[in-house]
Amino acid sequence: MKAFSVRLKAPLHQTASQKADELGIPITELVRQALHSFCTTESAHASTPSHISAETSLRMNLLESQLESTQQQVLTKDKQIEEILKQQDQGQQLAAMQQQTIGKLTEQNQLLLEASQEKEEKKVGFWGRLVGQRA
Repeated sequence: MKAFSVRLKAPLHQTASQKADELGIPITELVRQALHSFCTTESAHASTPSHISAETSLRMNLLESQLESTQQQVLTKDKQIEEILKQQDQGQQLAAMQQQTIGKLTEQNQLLLEASQEKEEKKVGFWGRLVGQRA
């Protein structure tokens, strides 16, 4: 992209600045769009006043660039949503796996607890061993 300077008289600069503010774009974009419109305007528009066709063309170009930008944003958002859905699925799968693991560990702990209780019940105390009781 090439750059160049343009000197404008104060009233023209003020008008251009106001027009750029109305359109919600920087003055440099206004000048770029106006120059593009002027250079690409066909002779079919010769019968209409140049300021009307240039302004219309400028607005059309601006709208087209905004539309293109919006379409890019939508595509980006679609990709982000897709990625979030993938991550959500993975999270749900991990949660299900963790739930299964917790269930298995709980079952094993219950078995160990029961085995430990049975062993405690079978243990013979000091006096029982002294008299010869067996477990």
